[in-house]
Amino acid sequence: MNLQDTLFASILADKRKFVFFLDYDGTLSPIETKPPAMIQPLMKQVLEVIMKDFQVIILSGRSQEDLRNLIGIENLFYAGNYGIELSGPQGFSRVNQAAEKIIPWTSGMLFSLRQKLGNIPDLVIEDRIYDIVLHYGSVADEAVRNKIVEVMHAASNHLLLFGSTSGEILPEEWDKGKAVTWLMDIFGFSEETNACIFIGDGLADEPAFEAVAGIGYGILVAENDRPTKAGYRLSSPDEVRCFLDQFKLYFCKMPSRDLPTKSITSGPF
Repeated sequence: MNLQDTLFASILADKRKFVFFLDYDGTLSPIETKPPAMIQPLMKQVLEVIMKDFQVIILSGRSQEDLRNLIGIENLFYAGNYGIELSGPQGFSRVNQAAEKIIPWTSGMLFSLRQKLGNIPDLVIEDRIYDIVLHYGSVADEAVRNKIVEVMHAASNHLLLFGSTSGEILPEEWDKGKAVTWLMDIFGFSEETNACIFIGDGLADEPAFEAVAGIGYGILVAENDRPTKAGYRLSSPDEVRCFLDQFKLYFCKMPSRDLPTKSITSGPF
């Protein structure tokens, strides 16, 4: 039995209602830089079928506007900026109260970083409201790039994300694990009656894998094994689509399931 069969056997044995939390880049779509990767038609089609019977929430570091433009499904819920902002059909919108603490943190961190690094040519320090991205891809001097990374490590002992051309500093007050917990409450889900399926590919997804461990299914998207809190692994967005297709065939021919009885307009926001 291969890994995907093992995952699906566990899901088939679970009698709870499922809810999907899905990352975007590297999960629903291959990671690309320019232009941003639009969702593929086959992936879009399977999401549109599953969301008729199950709650599907896109949970990404991208803004809600970016996600909506890239995916293009009007009735989908988009949790942008690592889930601190949520929007959905008919103008639904919520912002977690942690934003009140994060925005001042961002301002203070920006001030400190600009004091220490603001004189470096070709370095762009981007204010994304709830986190900060340093774009150092155009900085040619390797020693200067190393200095930028050192300053980032000194600035924060929380989650840092590094790529070949940029690095990101996330606030201590928020991560995708906290987002999953908040979103579960908004939609009235509980671990007794609902099983979370969280699929993601990056280090920013690890807090969410930890949050669903024991109460659902954390699925890492990675070509090779690596240390992770996820219990399962799919190798690529193509394998994610195959898994979702398999799920659709088993579960979406059943009579439509009731969505949560708790109103999503109630609860702590």
